[in-house]
Amino acid sequence: MLTHAVRFDSAGEPHALDTEPSPDVARELKEARHEGGFLWLELWMPDEAEMASVAEPLSLDPRATRDAVTGRQQPKIQRFGDHLAVVLWTLELTRTYPTVTVGEVFLFVAPGALVTVRRTRAQGEEVRSSGLAEPDARVRGGALGAAFAVMAEVAGDYARLTDTIEDELQELERDVFDDSVRESRERIYRLRGQIGKVDRAVATLNASLKASEGHFEELSVDHEEVGPWIRDLMDDLAGTAVLANEQNLTLDAVVASHENNVAAQQNEDTRKISAIAAMLSIPAVTSGLFGMNFKDLPLVNTAGAWAWVMGAVVLIDLGVYVVFKRRHWL
Repeated sequence: MLTHAVRFDSAGEPHALDTEPSPDVARELKEARHEGGFLWLELWMPDEAEMASVAEPLSLDPRATRDAVTGRQQPKIQRFGDHLAVVLWTLELTRTYPTVTVGEVFLFVAPGALVTVRRTRAQGEEVRSSGLAEPDARVRGGALGAAFAVMAEVAGDYARLTDTIEDELQELERDVFDDSVRESRERIYRLRGQIGKVDRAVATLNASLKASEGHFEELSVDHEEVGPWIRDLMDDLAGTAVLANEQNLTLDAVVASHENNVAAQQNEDTRKISAIAAMLSIPAVTSGLFGMNFKDLPLVNTAGAWAWVMGAVVLIDLGVYVVFKRRHWL
């Protein structure tokens, strides 16, 4: 589904186009190039026919566009002649049940054109768009500059997500070291999954940017301002990667503390059960002895002997209770 079609002029000013019916891509591309600007098209979960209607006029490589239709790709950057294909992970924290959902953004940078394709792996997720769709959006650096604006927006989402995870991690640390709070194992391992997704998304994108730095330099000959953007984006991703790694290490310590707490709780429960079992064994053994069918058992034929026996059992149990209490078994 084509969600946005905008022609940016040479000054970076947006001129929105109608998406119903779909615009004539070849004609709008020619017009954008003539003005010294570029054409931006964005699609949401397109099928093969929808993708072909955009890819063919722009002469996009079929190998790259096929990935945009099937999805399920790792973050990467590829060069196809004078085209550049970029795959990014989008990460969003759902509020109903706090977890990170993974989506994908495919960027196709061509001379005078930028195509963004958004996909989601979550069922029923609403259509999302980039900041280029805003009426007051201004773009410098042509199509490549717009592509970096989208990449910077995604990188900003990574940073905001790590900040949210950091807050929850600090709260989890307080709970783990607070004896009055019983920490949730599900919460700990859910947080582990969130950090892992951020770490993988940032690490793969940062590695792809470093490997493709030469491609960007070749494509940004006419836009010198793009070079500093590349380095700034890589610095931002590196900082996010460091924070995600630190969060992983912190969570390792939290998991170790949680496991120690569980082991200590299990040990305490075992001692309580053993102490209670020892106290119950005293009346059980006594009743077993006096229940034997022997004629010469002491106190059997003595009036009121049962009261003496019961009193002795109670006193022994009280003595055992005091001993276990002093040893903190009860």
